[in-house]
Amino acid sequence: MANHSIDIQEIIQIARGAGDIAMDFYDREYSIEQKQNKTPVTQVDIAINDFLIEELSKYNNPILSEEIKGDFAKRQIADFVWIVDPLDGTSDFIQKTGEFSIMIGLVNKNGEVVLGVVYAPALEELYYAQKNTGAFFLCHSSENKNLFQQIKISKKPLKNGKILVSRNHLGEYEQKVARKNQMEQVPAGSAGLKICWIARGDAELYINSSNKSGLWDVCAADIILSEAGGKVFDKTCNQIFYNLEETMLLNGYMVLGCDLGCNKIIAHV
Repeated sequence: MANHSIDIQEIIQIARGAGDIAMDFYDREYSIEQKQNKTPVTQVDIAINDFLIEELSKYNNPILSEEIKGDFAKRQIADFVWIVDPLDGTSDFIQKTGEFSIMIGLVNKNGEVVLGVVYAPALEELYYAQKNTGAFFLCHSSENKNLFQQIKISKKPLKNGKILVSRNHLGEYEQKVARKNQMEQVPAGSAGLKICWIARGDAELYINSSNKSGLWDVCAADIILSEAGGKVFDKTCNQIFYNLEETMLLNGYMVLGCDLGCNKIIAHV
């Protein structure tokens, strides 16, 4: 395990605190603005971001957030860097689907994720993983309310399996893959949740072919998936490294929880 000397339970509690802020806003009015890229940002995003920055700053690692990009020069020389999405699935938060999450990831100097927490407060689902220790899931609405369960990918064949698709940003490439492999298309919200649901074995594939996603959209959930036996690649089948100057995933990404490799999926399109 990476020697970052951070207690995962402390990060889980920080994620829970961020979730409390989200739920405090959930059923009342809040301001909504539009970013330059035409995506929404709310008063809730900013409130959670401020909370995470304050809490994570105590660990003296640089922070890259969707709302505050930070100084790459400081990130470049740091042993560890936080990469967070304060409110992954802002549109779903606004639409009240419940499918939004708080994502907290920690990467090492090489840009590899060593710790990740994804918390969906409206669904009462919490996922976490540390490198080489497995991936775990807790759902407070289940019978085992306080018991974390280890999770694994399904490893089912791609054909006739399930592909998670964006409710708000569905692309033609994703639909083409689904049709080619006769897959059931399951609309879902937060990217982090989609990745965690694949880690949990609920689906076999998720593809985001756009260049609109950032490192924060995938980072925390990446290690949860990899510790569950899955893989995240960009659309050229390369591993994603997270502590980069370019913070957007310009080649999109593929999330695999099936029995095929990335190259074979591309060949099937």
